[in-house]
Amino acid sequence: MKNKKPKGPPTGPISTKELKKILKKMGPVNIKLGDLVEKGTKATGINSLVKKVWGDDCGCEERKEILNNMFETEDEDSKENLDKK
Repeated sequence: MKNKKPKGPPTGPISTKELKKILKKMGPVNIKLGDLVEKGTKATGINSLVKKVWGDDCGCEERKEILNNMFETEDEDSKENLDKK
């Protein structure tokens, strides 16, 4: 009898080729830096710890907005308006 591979997510390391296939299927990921940092701090529990120490107004939302706007791309209309000024 042949050993059948289990279906579902891989349980061990995957090859670069397999990773490229997965990323190609996913397509482009549109997430801003502030949102990514927020997800990371929530996933690791850092967010909860900071809120316990500094309270709900720890500056996280302001930091998230700053990071989200740091790499914001301008559309063509806003570029044209800047050129006219």
